[in-house]
Amino acid sequence: CYSSPGLLESALGFSRLLFDTYDKRIVSLMPTDAYTAFCQCELCRGKDTPERGFQGMMSDYVWDFMNRAAAEIAKTHPDREIMCYAYNTYLLPPDKIARFQPNLRVGICGGRKAFHDPAKRDQMRDIREGFLKKLPSGRISLWEYYNVTPGVPCYFPRIIAEDLRYLKGRIDGSMIEF
Repeated sequence: CYSSPGLLESALGFSRLLFDTYDKRIVSLMPTDAYTAFCQCELCRGKDTPERGFQGMMSDYVWDFMNRAAAEIAKTHPDREIMCYAYNTYLLPPDKIARFQPNLRVGICGGRKAFHDPAKRDQMRDIREGFLKKLPSGRISLWEYYNVTPGVPCYFPRIIAEDLRYLKGRIDGSMIEF
């Protein structure tokens, strides 16, 4: 329940513990994998956006929580960041947040393995641009999947090179899963 004050307090406590005890610079509060079930409590009712389709039905809900957590962390740890990757039901940029907190780091999952199709490439670029407009840093991170066939890593050097040129100056780094 991303509307729960208790969950926010717990996430903040966890983040501060990692910052203070282990000197972490960034803490991820990303939802668990396959997070698709929307909370049905009174506090959450109406915060979903099913009209945006599967990839956006929870964007405002999840990103609002991340943005609030980042704002609270900035009060006690102004040099530390909260991280979340756009994924699954919150892959699309939120509509109800004009600007993210400066200490909210955004990553985006998926992309390049489908860039042989210009329509899919352009769709992912639109998603990236939507997040970039909301980020004071003007930079995103990526989580790329190079596992097109299970158990067989797949590389596409021309597509990777083209995408890195496109992202020059607007990317903090990439996690590559294969």
